[in-house]
Amino acid sequence: MDDYEELIGANIRRLREASGLSQAALAKLMNERGWTKWSQPTVAAIEKGERSLKFAEAMTLVNTEIFDVPRVEELLRVPRVDIWWATMANLATSVDAVKGAVRDFWSAQLRAARASDELLAAGEEIPEPDEMWLAGCDIAEIIAELDIRLGWELSRGIHETALIEGPLRPHLRSDLGKRQDGTPADSAE
Repeated sequence: MDDYEELIGANIRRLREASGLSQAALAKLMNERGWTKWSQPTVAAIEKGERSLKFAEAMTLVNTEIFDVPRVEELLRVPRVDIWWATMANLATSVDAVKGAVRDFWSAQLRAARASDELLAAGEEIPEPDEMWLAGCDIAEIIAELDIRLGWELSRGIHETALIEGPLRPHLRSDLGKRQDGTPADSAE
């Protein structure tokens, strides 16, 4: 059994039902057009994808107006709702990947903060932010861009806890928790 056979079978079932035909009625119409071996079990097997539809049979279904479709390619059309569901599944997978990547980034920032704390506790100096690769990684700006592009807040509770209230120190990201105008994010409007 082939995916195309299943798709064709599903489309034949959809078109048959839309035409108000039973499987037996469709078999009878095909018999009247010269396909004498068509029966109700034949239609059932085609609709399940268990039997291939011959091209000439497909042309008979379309060209003799048994089905109200303009071309035989219609039998290969993926229903729009199936495309929508596949797109939604892909979107969900992508959202999960973004969330995971952001959590990994926040975890790395927390580990960097702990390492900085250990340096300070040992009496060593922390490199200046402009000397660190992390200085160019503004996670708040990345999150804001995602919020704008996707129209929703990405794990906002985790963001606030891990980046603003967590063990991140001002020497790592002095601009965290501030708006673009420099005011604190939690200040009253």
